[in-house]
Amino acid sequence: MNRKQALEHFKSGPLKEKGIEKMDQVNEYFKIHKEELVPDFVESFRSIPVINKTKL
Repeated sequence: MNRKQALEHFKSGPLKEKGIEKMDQVNEYFKIHKEELVPDFVESFRSIPVINKTKL
């Protein structure tokens, strides 16, 4: 197995599995803390300046 093949094997095996595991952990955290997280999330969107397209 050459270096490129080894990297592809790692990406499709152990790395992919770890990524799925981490996403599951994030999902569980969100479910537990949703009520705390949502207001800050919404406020972050409200703080984004909106461009008035009619003035462009």
